[in-house]
Amino acid sequence: MLDGLREDASTSQFEEPREFPPESQPPRRRRRPGRFLGMNAMQRFIISVFIMIITCMLGAMCLLLTGKFAI
Repeated sequence: MLDGLREDASTSQFEEPREFPPESQPPRRRRRPGRFLGMNAMQRFIISVFIMIITCMLGAMCLLLTGKFAI
């Protein structure tokens, strides 16, 4: 009974990683140039314009609240 347990404990549960020859490895994916965060140039431009508009609006509201700028 205990012999079977000793044999099971001496064998590894996990397989050892196999080394594959270079030709059988899948080719690496190359990144497409001009892609950042999965967006193309037009999408990045629109987001940057929105961020600029929000920043200008927040700055103008801050100036109005502090009384440094009046309409």
